[in-house]
Amino acid sequence: NHFGEIDKLSKIAMPDMGIITNIAHSHLEFLKNLDGVYKEKFDLVKNLNRNGKLIFNYDDKYLKRIKRDIKNKCQMYTFGFQNGCDFQANKIVKGRANLKFLLNNKLCINLHSIAKHDVYNALAAIVCARIFKLNYKSIKEALESFSFPEGRLRLICLNGFNIIDDTYNSNPSSLSNAIDALSEFTNKK
Repeated sequence: NHFGEIDKLSKIAMPDMGIITNIAHSHLEFLKNLDGVYKEKFDLVKNLNRNGKLIFNYDDKYLKRIKRDIKNKCQMYTFGFQNGCDFQANKIVKGRANLKFLLNNKLCINLHSIAKHDVYNALAAIVCARIFKLNYKSIKEALESFSFPEGRLRLICLNGFNIIDDTYNSNPSSLSNAIDALSEFTNKK
């Protein structure tokens, strides 16, 4: 949440791989604006090992700049909903307490989540898993059995009532995502 933190930590860790899910309105107290958030996260990209692997959300307008701004020879892998991504979510269908999507128009994956932005997180995990040569069957099983942590738009059914627990933390982007998830939520079984 401060300028220079990612630079310092990535120089210590000397990462072979980096994942950037988005540039959003978080940590603005010290990073000031989205350009500041991008600048701070870009330090991870600058400090990747020469042949490192970078995974990023191609739908994020700030992250599209990475291809222009990058100087090192890392391998890039993209994910998102748009055409042209290496790993694309298609045909997203929202159920009462789940989301289904097709990965690259082929593999159907069912997440136990009410939040569409969790598809982005799943895509980032899929890219990482494929880099480490996990097969699609194992990836699908792991994602479909995953329970999202408490406080992260988790649906709780209690005595006939539905409670959506989003108490972990908040910033303008996460609040917007929570409102979207709530507005699309249906109480029908």
